[in-house]
Amino acid sequence: MQDGEPNPPAAPPNSHAEVLAAINSLKDSLESRVEKECKRQRLTEVPAFKRLGNEQQFRHTEKPRRQPRPRNQQPKNVVATPHIQGQGLLRHISDPQRVLLLLLLGSLHFFVPTEASTTPGPVSSAGYKATSDRPAPPFDPSFSGSSQDHQAQPQNTRDWEYQQGDVKPPEGVQGAWKCLTSSLQDPTLKHLASVNLPALLMSAKATSTTKKYLASWKKWEAWASSNREVSTFPVSPFHFSLYISHLAATGPKSIAVSAAAAVSWAHGLAGIPSPTSNSMVKTALQGFKRLRSTPTVRKEPITSDTLVKLFSSHGHSNANLADLRVLFTCFVSYAGFLRFDDLSLITRRDCTVSTDRMTIHLAKSKSDQYRDGADVVIARTSKPTCPVVVAERYFKALGDPPDSPLPVLRRLVSTRSGLIPSSSSLSYTRTREIVLDALSPLVPDITLYGLHSLRSGGASAACNAHVPSFLISKHGRWKTEKARNAYLKLDSSTTLLASKSLGI
Repeated sequence: MQDGEPNPPAAPPNSHAEVLAAINSLKDSLESRVEKECKRQRLTEVPAFKRLGNEQQFRHTEKPRRQPRPRNQQPKNVVATPHIQGQGLLRHISDPQRVLLLLLLGSLHFFVPTEASTTPGPVSSAGYKATSDRPAPPFDPSFSGSSQDHQAQPQNTRDWEYQQGDVKPPEGVQGAWKCLTSSLQDPTLKHLASVNLPALLMSAKATSTTKKYLASWKKWEAWASSNREVSTFPVSPFHFSLYISHLAATGPKSIAVSAAAAVSWAHGLAGIPSPTSNSMVKTALQGFKRLRSTPTVRKEPITSDTLVKLFSSHGHSNANLADLRVLFTCFVSYAGFLRFDDLSLITRRDCTVSTDRMTIHLAKSKSDQYRDGADVVIARTSKPTCPVVVAERYFKALGDPPDSPLPVLRRLVSTRSGLIPSSSSLSYTRTREIVLDALSPLVPDITLYGLHSLRSGGASAACNAHVPSFLISKHGRWKTEKARNAYLKLDSSTTLLASKSLGI
């Protein structure tokens, strides 16, 4: 080589030995990154647990992240540059080293295997079969997911059922979804069909409603599985009519109604007609209701006289926090037509007190399926039993700041200095106990009353005071007249009002 001539460029490695030597040199300086990446990708072994329940909870949590690749499933296309075949090297490298290679060696242009798509994170078109004659672009390890291009690329997520918690649709519905998804070739459409659409369908109903449907569906599955001639899914109208006749001899009316709702829900998820729209099924349900119908027993409404007596025994000047909690529960539920679910979710920041009213904001309620929110307005009166005054006394004893996110209906802890509120909300059972204990000396038969007696008592008092029906529905957030009228109990004077106004 003569002076002044530039040094020739280094020849690219042409053998696996040279590639392995380069890998080993990188490994020594990047051990810490390997450990961090292993923790992020959850490649560590399951730790030892002292209790079986802790291990089961850990495995349940780790299940979505540790799903192995089926043996008969082959990895997708592997993009390799000339001279070096990286796929063969991966078979001789441990898991931590593979994670490092998949992240780093792509930047060295040795190879870009699409097995990186088996780990969580953004994927590229290199993991899918190219839909045109052009080769798919290589995966960029430095992709951060913050650009707009990421929105157009599908997220690499596993089967949707491992992301929806404990609430899963029936197996027949899952099979129908997989059958529909298998016909798709476009990766974006497959992602929408396997992840987004199932999550959207499962969120159409409240979690509690979905669980009730699943419980009724499992009963149908158990009966259908015990009969070889009955198909579990899709449900035949004739087979379901037979199931209704089976329930007619074993259960109350509500069982058949719940079973029909569950079957209709499952078929709606799969996008197929429901057998409950069949005339035979409808007629069988009508016959079931006629044979098994029983009178509906409703709780008696609380009257204003009973609440005045309750205030006399619990609303004195030396009332403690427990007494004020009972008064707040009864008076605010009565004046606001509140369900227990509404009352239990109220926080201090949801209550706005002014000179003439108290406004309670309900972020969600049973009749508010789309979470639009509602405001319940309770007027301030000049009487000692004013619900707003009762609420102010309770808030002062509670000691919460006006912007407190804690529920106002909470458990109380006994200390040497007296009762203090905890941060735990009060359960339905405990609330019912303390209310019925306070009302027991004031009513003839306490078994005729419950927490719904407060809501029905307020609505009945408004109806007997000739408040317009639409105002009662709006104040109580009833969607239909039938639901509202079920809470109303007319007094004797209101009952006679219709016949007295006839003019005869």
